[in-house]
Amino acid sequence: MTKTRGTFFRPTLMLTLMVAMLTVAAGQSVAQETSEETTAQLNLVVPDAPFAFLPDSLPNAGGTVTVTPSAGVDKFAIEAAGLPPNAEYIVFLTETPTAPFGDLQYLMDFETDETGSGAGTARAAIFDAFALTGSAKDGKPDVETIKASKTELDHVVVWPAESATTAPLFEEQGEMPAVSPFDSDLAAGPAILTNSNDMEAASPLTVSSESASASTKSGVATMPDTGGPSPMLLMGLASAALFLAGGGGLLAVRRVR
Repeated sequence: MTKTRGTFFRPTLMLTLMVAMLTVAAGQSVAQETSEETTAQLNLVVPDAPFAFLPDSLPNAGGTVTVTPSAGVDKFAIEAAGLPPNAEYIVFLTETPTAPFGDLQYLMDFETDETGSGAGTARAAIFDAFALTGSAKDGKPDVETIKASKTELDHVVVWPAESATTAPLFEEQGEMPAVSPFDSDLAAGPAILTNSNDMEAASPLTVSSESASASTKSGVATMPDTGGPSPMLLMGLASAALFLAGGGGLLAVRRVR
């Protein structure tokens, strides 16, 4: 009787499994460390000025903004709760988190459901958002004046698209409904969420922008030392195991009895 047997079958199988495990571990480590390094999160609260009663009128209102950088444009995600229900809200990037807000840029809108909760996402340049004011001198762009006008848009403020959304809150206080121009029809309600009630507050977008921009513009993920195995080491081990696995396959011989 003739039998055929692969001498190096088990070592090759074990090396193949090692390759798969090391590759998965390296990928997970890179993804986790990149996310922790560059993602920014802002907590949203109800502004206490110029309408000091609003926080008490909306005791459960709040939200979070998560900004994740990517090549070209960043991902902006907002979640809010405790707002007047079944209404549309407008999101702006602003120079300051409180009035007068400085330069602004419309970003997106979202709607709340019957519980007052809402969410939405947008793709835009968030970490590097800024505004310039055009100026001319002798019929040419006034470069120095334009440079001096640059303002960073690193705060987030939310307005109800219609003044009627917050009108009942003002009527309870015996006041006329507030109307602001922060919508396409220039007839929105008052600011209802902001990332800070401190005019001088620094934004997490400012703190993270340098590292985030560097990593996304170069196309290289930032990988800080977390005390565990280096992702590059894991990738190296995976490559070595793959080489050995290939060598084992080439060296495999068959013996005939």
